[in-house]
Amino acid sequence: MDGIVSLLTTPGIGQSIFVLALVITVGILLSKIKVGGFSLGVTWVLFSGILAGHLGLQIDPMVLSFVKESGMVLFIFGIGMIVGPGFFSTFKQGGVQLNLLSLLSIGLALLMTYLIFSLSCTPIDTMVGILAGAVTNTPSLGAAQEAAKGISGSISSDIGIGYALAYPVAILGLILTTGCLKWVLRVKVDEESQRIEDREKAQGKEALVYSIEVSNPSVYGLDIAHVKLLLDKHDFLVSRIMHKKTSEIEMAHPKSVIEEGDKIMVISEHHEMEMICAFIGHRIEMTDALWGKLDRRLISKRCLVTQGTVNGKSIEELKFRSIYHVNISRVLRAGVHLIGKPDLLLQTGDTVVLVGEEENVKRVEKILGNSVSTLKKPNLMVLSVVILIGILVGSIEFPLGNMPMPAKLGFSGGTLVVAILISNFGTGSV
Repeated sequence: MDGIVSLLTTPGIGQSIFVLALVITVGILLSKIKVGGFSLGVTWVLFSGILAGHLGLQIDPMVLSFVKESGMVLFIFGIGMIVGPGFFSTFKQGGVQLNLLSLLSIGLALLMTYLIFSLSCTPIDTMVGILAGAVTNTPSLGAAQEAAKGISGSISSDIGIGYALAYPVAILGLILTTGCLKWVLRVKVDEESQRIEDREKAQGKEALVYSIEVSNPSVYGLDIAHVKLLLDKHDFLVSRIMHKKTSEIEMAHPKSVIEEGDKIMVISEHHEMEMICAFIGHRIEMTDALWGKLDRRLISKRCLVTQGTVNGKSIEELKFRSIYHVNISRVLRAGVHLIGKPDLLLQTGDTVVLVGEEENVKRVEKILGNSVSTLKKPNLMVLSVVILIGILVGSIEFPLGNMPMPAKLGFSGGTLVVAILISNFGTGSV
């Protein structure tokens, strides 16, 4: 018992680590508590830390500073690596609108903060912490503390106090608001999820696999590349062809010629199907399994992309079709089926559908990785390089006129930018 008391009260590295472990353990245990289906999750770690500080438990300032800064950098690194692969494609689709909404929300939050500061005479340090906590944005807390240290040489405790006061209230407010809206509007989560899924299908965003019998004289004797050129405004992929004259099935490639009565397997978005069918022939019922039964030489196999050298490369760049005679017909990403178009960039964690002869598919499988265990292992080289470059980038200063200190991304901002870039363009060279 005396040993435990000593660990809690005697200043030192061991005592600091013990208190940190105790606070985290208690917080995680409490996070498992649910009331009415809601849980505060890891926010309980914050409450646990507040309670520990109230009871007089202390941590060595140097240890606390290191844990805080390194923990923030690792947190930001994880965010960057997760969002990076789809960051630029998402930005092209609706990034401008989302950024404008973000700027609007930030502007409103700053306005509210200034009004409260002016009317209540609350210290600006506390208000900065309240602003970070009210929007539940922990990285902004780190940025504020870093900026304060750059201006005054020290970090005011009022920033942390303001954050600690606002964050729990913001979390509870979000939960209560969501719960009230759900009750008032009589929202049924399962039904809403189904509606969203149906709407996405109606918009034709997912890949659809179907078969067509060639019956349009205009395409007789044309190769696939020529047909796609005639339908240049419509995205589709021809995976396999069953020739009427020979009853043989071949894996389709740009030079494959189609004739009257040939059957082809096509992959496209739902809204493209009617036009493609009308131009080539008419749709017929042939399942993927039936195609497999008709030709034992070609197999269809799902494969997980886990090799870092593949991340960020397009299907065309990998040249699987020309070198190994293997098609990537579909790509499953975040629950969405995408067409294996030549310009589609593969990402680590994608599940691709490979079509080809068994031996060739195995060769491509080795290139892609297909190792679940690889995804579970942290790449320490990538981690180290991203943090190293991120801190360097975050340290670059940009003078802004009469500002008391130059602007810079900071450790967290620099790490986020570098993590997004490396995860998007591939980690194979790291």
